[in-house]
Amino acid sequence: MASKGLIKRVRQLQQKKYRSQTNQFVVEGSRAITEFIKNKDAFDCVHLLTTKEQAEVVVHRGVLDHVVDVDPRYQSVTPLEMSKMTGLSTACDSLAVFQRKLPDETAEEVRQNFRDSQLSLALDSVRDPGNLGTLIRLCDWFGMRNLLLSSDCCDCYNPKVVRATSGGPTTPEFQRENERERELVGHGDEVPADVAPGDGGARRPA
Repeated sequence: MASKGLIKRVRQLQQKKYRSQTNQFVVEGSRAITEFIKNKDAFDCVHLLTTKEQAEVVVHRGVLDHVVDVDPRYQSVTPLEMSKMTGLSTACDSLAVFQRKLPDETAEEVRQNFRDSQLSLALDSVRDPGNLGTLIRLCDWFGMRNLLLSSDCCDCYNPKVVRATSGGPTTPEFQRENERERELVGHGDEVPADVAPGDGGARRPA
């Protein structure tokens, strides 16, 4: 049974300000949860909540072995409690709260990592969570490990983005930058760009 305090905290994580304050976010659905749990280098699963019917599946798959030892590390909840925590119109049978592990690199080291990458994706003003989630999933499919986001892109850990990625955000590294041109210009490379509306691809030297 979930406490009122836990229900409140999970509900708060539907809002960006609380995700930013805590570096935590919500993942719903067993498939996506499993993908995030596998990436121990980037995330800790601090709460795992399932309905009673899903509990046997979780135990059988050994998912609990990957969850950090916190109190409570795992709980079985009622469908009503799950409906109070979900961001979906119809609640899933499993929900997890993950803690992001912040990288040890300095800002300059992160930027250098982007410069050294053979292929990175830079996004400007992508505000639709579903579109951003799809782009992150494509990054994963094509092996892109670096994603540069403008300051006005939506939050990568917005629950709608997470759902659209199907676990994809476990792979790329994200960097937000207000001055994208400063980071891209000066590397002697070409920067392919697709510019809306319908201008086609624009290519110019960086």
